[in-house]
Amino acid sequence: MEKNSSCCCGGLPAMWWWLLTLLGLPLLFFLMTGSRQGAVESDLTTRSTAALKAAGMDWATVNLDQRGRDVLLNGMAASKQESDAALKVVQGVYGVREVQNKVEVATAKAPEPASAAASMQMPDAAPASPPATPVEQTAQTAQASPQNPAEQTAQASPQNPAEQTAQAPAPAEQAAPPAEQTAQAAQASPQNPVEQTAQAPAGQTAQAPAEAEPTQEQQAVMNCQQQLNDAMTGKTILFETNKSAIKRDSLALLDSLGGIIANCRDVIAGRGIQVSGHTDNVGNDAYNQKLSTQRADAVKGYLVKKGVDSALINSAGFGESQPIASNDTEAGRSQNRRITFDINPE
Repeated sequence: MEKNSSCCCGGLPAMWWWLLTLLGLPLLFFLMTGSRQGAVESDLTTRSTAALKAAGMDWATVNLDQRGRDVLLNGMAASKQESDAALKVVQGVYGVREVQNKVEVATAKAPEPASAAASMQMPDAAPASPPATPVEQTAQTAQASPQNPAEQTAQASPQNPAEQTAQAPAPAEQAAPPAEQTAQAAQASPQNPVEQTAQAPAGQTAQAPAEAEPTQEQQAVMNCQQQLNDAMTGKTILFETNKSAIKRDSLALLDSLGGIIANCRDVIAGRGIQVSGHTDNVGNDAYNQKLSTQRADAVKGYLVKKGVDSALINSAGFGESQPIASNDTEAGRSQNRRITFDINPE
């Protein structure tokens, strides 16, 4: 009895079947990897973008379109250090193979020295006094002849010259004692010139108060605070999510801040420096308060390990109570998650 053979298999030699199999395997692999590439690119894009936002770098964007696991990093950074920090953040995302950094660095304007800003606030000269003030009129009254006190008082009062002239005493009455003339002059004047003299200097002082020039100690404090502000400009101390562990990328920034504090030791010694922790409004208030305190303590602990005197630093957490931006957006919440350094004023 004859064996039935397949209509497909029986028509081709075995060698052709092996050849078709070898050609089909790469095609099958290509189809499988191609179908997965879109999902991989989408996942890496989502996680890389989230990592940049968590680091406070919303200005940076990633592109993986038809690039597999290779990331193209774009954006405009405020400094070269900020660009390198963004590169490290994306390189740390699990699954990223290579990052091509196309971030442009903006030319930053040099900060204006604190001493210059203080000197600009100082007035160059005292404002000129307005003409015909009650003080000047009182001085003119004092220089007038003492023969007629009533006439001096009438000249000193600028309220109603016509009324003063009508009420001025006749020549026959000038023979009266000077005390009597002074009493009559006080009644003739609509307003007591003594009160005008007492009120005028106070009013003028309130309108143009003298601004004291900062002392040498205050100037030194301003310079040290400016150095701390410049070091933190465009940068953020990063922590592990929902933890107080400082990320390795932020250690160089903390080392720089520790050097500034050490150089300003004599200035800070009598005042101290406040390290404050802040969070956004996501989560429970009590939890955010505790987390901000732990992060401020972690920063203080790191600086003390690096040689900064612990007596110079005070750490405190304020949770979500002191936002500097709106918590309605991710960019605003990223700004509110921060550590600040402030030299105590006294």
